[in-house]
Amino acid sequence: MKLGFITVFRYRLHGLETWSDGVLKAGQATTDNNGKKEFMRAMRDGASLMVEGSAARRYTAPEGALIASHWNRAQLDAPMINPQDGTLLRYVVTPGAIVKVKDSGGGIRMARHYSLAGAASLELWCDADGIGTSLRAKVRDGSTIVYRPLA
Repeated sequence: MKLGFITVFRYRLHGLETWSDGVLKAGQATTDNNGKKEFMRAMRDGASLMVEGSAARRYTAPEGALIASHWNRAQLDAPMINPQDGTLLRYVVTPGAIVKVKDSGGGIRMARHYSLAGAASLELWCDADGIGTSLRAKVRDGSTIVYRPLA
C-alpha cells in the first residue's frame, strides 16, 4: 500500500505447488509480510503430507489437507494449510449463488460464491471447473484486498 510515493505496507507471497495425478505432492511458500519473513514447506512422505513453517513445527497434516492458495475449489472441502506460515486454518464454508465475476481485463466469468468464516474471513468465487476466479478479504486495518484473474 502506498501513501503518495511512499510505501507504507508491503505484502508479497510467492508459492509453488507440485501435483501428480490429482494429488498434492509438495508445496512451498515464502512471504514478506511488511518486513516480517515467513515460510511454509510441505512434502509427501509416503501417504502423509509433512508440513513445517515459520509458525508451525514439523507436523503430519490431516488426511486430505491442501494448501490454502485459493485457486482450487477442492480446498474448501479439506483441512487448509496456511501458505504464509504453515499453520492449519479452520474455516466454516458457506456456498452461495452463482454470479458474474469480472476479471482484470473487464471480461465476465460465471462463478459460485463461497463465504469462509474463521480467524480471518474471506470470500472466494470458483468457476464451473473448480478454479478460483476471484477473492476478497478484509485485512487487519479494515481495508479490503481483491484478487482477480488476469484476462
